[in-house]
Amino acid sequence: MNMKQISESQRLEIQQYLSQDIDILYSTLDLISSAETLGRYHMPGNENLRGIAKFKELVPILRQKVCIEWNYCAKKNDPELQETVYLVAAIADAIATSTIGFPPTLIAAILLKKGLTSFCGCSKPEITNVEIDPEDYKK
Repeated sequence: MNMKQISESQRLEIQQYLSQDIDILYSTLDLISSAETLGRYHMPGNENLRGIAKFKELVPILRQKVCIEWNYCAKKNDPELQETVYLVAAIADAIATSTIGFPPTLIAAILLKKGLTSFCGCSKPEITNVEIDPEDYKK
């Protein structure tokens, strides 16, 4: 996906999701899920918790698609992905076939707000050639 060619409607959708608190995004996830389950009784007030539960069901496939197949850790410093709208669009593209029933941009925005580096377990760069004086650690 060429990041410079995302549609204006997709950009606006992503910006809308990014402007929301993560709890609102979880609630949105539940409301979408409830709307697709015809005849399901929807109890107002628990949308956030049900959204979190729904998201947790997606975690294994999201880790596979984003962290392993798309290889987020190798791409996280890509200059083209430093703007959050482009990063969400790229992740949405990577998971589009795996989030059946949910907008991929919603799921990608939740991932971004949760913290992709932590979610994917990206290691921090190793510090080398540093001398440690044991005296610095004495009480």
